[in-house]
Amino acid sequence: MKDFEEFENSENSDNEENNAKKDNINPENNSESRINRDEEIRRMAEEADKNNERQLDFFGELPIYNEEELKDFFGNMQNPSESYRLYYGIRKILMNYLPKGKENESLRNMIYEQKNIFLTQGKVKDVNGFRGGDSRMALIDTELNVVLEKVKEWANHGAQTFDIFLSLRDLNIEKGYLKND
Repeated sequence: MKDFEEFENSENSDNEENNAKKDNINPENNSESRINRDEEIRRMAEEADKNNERQLDFFGELPIYNEEELKDFFGNMQNPSESYRLYYGIRKILMNYLPKGKENESLRNMIYEQKNIFLTQGKVKDVNGFRGGDSRMALIDTELNVVLEKVKEWANHGAQTFDIFLSLRDLNIEKGYLKND
């Protein structure tokens, strides 16, 4: 372990020296030369800015969004910590309330499949058992929270196994992920 730390420290100092050389910066420069360098960089940046025509939006005017529209857009982005908490919260509720035992495994798997189809935006397992999507990476507002609410409602109203199957399947049909046969 000590050898690795020595190697890492020597490599870091070598990298700092190489970066300083590459950027033409001497790490031992005094403040006067640093000021001169900063002035040169500022002069170069100002010159570049004068000659640079910026285009705000490729398709025309930059749209103005109100705060609510921004919340809607950014609120549905991924947040790994929150996604983890929600996904495994859903999983825990289902594991606690679905019937246990080997004899109920295929029933549980059908319910998990409905959940995973919804969370992967309609991706169904292929003949080799590959889905092509990861339900743990579902969007928070439009997918994970929707399933969590369905599962909590189901658990609070008697946790009848067929009810959660129907509820999740209906979500998939509503989104067009499955056909209503």
